[in-house]
Amino acid sequence: MRKMEGPIDGGVMEGAGIFVMSAWSNWVGKFCFIAALAVPIALSGASLPVSAQDQQDQQQPQQQPLNQQELAQLVAPIALYPDALLAQVLTASTYPLEVVMAARWSEKNPDLKGAALEDAMQKEPWDPSVKGLTSVPQVLAMMSDKLDWTQQLGEAFLGRSDPKPRLCRATGIHRHRTS
Repeated sequence: MRKMEGPIDGGVMEGAGIFVMSAWSNWVGKFCFIAALAVPIALSGASLPVSAQDQQDQQQPQQQPLNQQELAQLVAPIALYPDALLAQVLTASTYPLEVVMAARWSEKNPDLKGAALEDAMQKEPWDPSVKGLTSVPQVLAMMSDKLDWTQQLGEAFLGRSDPKPRLCRATGIHRHRTS
């Protein structure tokens, strides 16, 4: 891991140090492409509900896919984040309950940084993307405070509300327009 210093575009994290995993950053585009292919294939193979949650999901009416403008509005708050942070936010948004728990934990432990924070995260059962966001507590707090947005972002990222995920494309378009 290497440490990046400086402001993040969008003003959310100005002046904060962010840990960036270079391998993660390099694979963001490939992950979006693979997710775009794998999610529809995986969803088409589902035949019978396995749990009560699956049954509840089937009883809820299907949401309309988000149009390009809605996707652009959805990604606007995070589109200018560095790729590594963007990837963590997108992945963590698929675990909204863990995001809330991690945000609360982070509020109670604001002084933990660096190696002490990494050691503390080893004890938590959360997804690695959520654990990684504890080093960026402002982003984690925003995701927790805007839980409806976080859930909608996670659904769009997984392709539940849009069978042809266009989330990555919307992010790229937003970045292009602002540059």
